[in-house]
Amino acid sequence: MYPRILARIRALVRRGDYILSIHAENELADDYLNEQDLEAAILNGTIIRRERDPIGRAKYVIEGQTPGRKGLTAVVQLFQTRQLVVIITVYET
Repeated sequence: MYPRILARIRALVRRGDYILSIHAENELADDYLNEQDLEAAILNGTIIRRERDPIGRAKYVIEGQTPGRKGLTAVVQLFQTRQLVVIITVYET
């Protein structure tokens, strides 16, 4: 689902062009996960749905696996003007 968007998100993540919200950082820590786990899950994952934030901007729910084979879901948004991926939240699935 959304192959062009997923390819763009992956390219930005590979380059390190992403930022984590404080909420996402806390969720990673709470689940004993790190940024490498997050990156791997995005790079091998799939977009399972698109949602809209309160002002109508698209955000994407990506499900993937960590290198340790844990399921991980990330909710991300493309920040168009700065060519960044914003990681809104992350949780183990």
